[in-house]
Amino acid sequence: MITTTEYVLPRHWACALTYGYEGEFDPNEERVFTRFTEYMLETYGKCWCLSVDDDDCGDFRRYHDATSFGGLACDVATYVFDITPEKGA
Repeated sequence: MITTTEYVLPRHWACALTYGYEGEFDPNEERVFTRFTEYMLETYGKCWCLSVDDDDCGDFRRYHDATSFGGLACDVATYVFDITPEKGA
């Protein structure tokens, strides 16, 4: 069984989180994105985005799940991540 969790994150992170392409980030955004992915790795041992749904909360928000990592107000989407523990871990 797969265990998942959801985060409301910047919509423009979709390509980076689903395909690994970070080419369009400015230095500040890259730092925020890196902090988030490091948090995921430390907390869950992985950062595997399964899906992006911007219909749910596809709106502009000042506060979202990347705010604590330094993220600014932006359009957001809901991201679903696989956090299934590795066997033997």
